[in-house]
This record gives sequence, C-alpha cells and structure tokens, in this order.
Amino acid sequence: MAPEFSAKTINGNIIDLKQFQNKSFVLLDFWGSWCFPCRRLTPNLKAIYEKFHDNGFEIISIAINDKEENWKKAIAEDSMQRWQHILDNDTIKNLYSADFVPILYLINREGKVIARYNGGERAYGERPYWELYQDLNELFGKPN
Repeated sequence: MAPEFSAKTINGNIIDLKQFQNKSFVLLDFWGSWCFPCRRLTPNLKAIYEKFHDNGFEIISIAINDKEENWKKAIAEDSMQRWQHILDNDTIKNLYSADFVPILYLINREGKVIARYNGGERAYGERPYWELYQDLNELFGKPN
C-alpha cells in the first residue's frame, strides 16, 4: 500500500492521499526545480495529465531539496498549475524512499503502488518513465 501523507499545497490547501482512494489513479512525481531531467519531463507529464485526467487520473508533484522561491518560479515557468504541488521537508520523500529525482510512483484507486518509474537517463530497477503512458492506456482503455 502507498504510505499515507497529508501536506499543504502551493495554494495553501491541505491535501491527503486518502482523498483520492476509490476515485482516482494518482501519480506521485518527485522532482526539484534545480533538476534538469525533472524539468525536461514536464511537457510529457502535461500531455499525460491532459489525456487521462477526465478518466480519473491525478498528479501530485512533490518537490524535494528545494527552496520555496525557486519551486514556485519553476511551476509558473513550466505552466504546471493544472495539478497539485507540495514542497516537501523530507517527510514524504522518506516515506517513499525517493532518494533521487525524477522518480514517479503510480498508485491505483485502492491505494496500492502499482509501478515505479525513473524519469532520468538511468534506471535503478524502476521502469523507464515513457512506459507510464503505455500503462495508463492499458488501465483506462481508450480515454476520452
């Protein structure tokens, strides 16, 4: 099962992972404003979000080892306001053993981690990030 967490979003709202259970598939996107591979992955995440969101897909981006000013600036520059953003103080990072970025966790509607993807150039036992699109196509069939 995916470790539960509750945190404040960039908008000041409290988000709880449990609120998505039985409703949505959730992608946890661990990233940093300072991380070139993370920022390079953003256009792909935006396209995936647009294609699958109406079918019950959410993204929660969790910035680690970041400064608030740089984090907010990167979200604005990369036009990532469509989904939820959290600036982590290592709590969530430690729950998921997200020791490097970009790393992505796909959680099903029952709250179970069903896949882990590496968004960088090398994989460390994770699946390459481009397989996320294929996996979502299989999960949702032909989305709207």
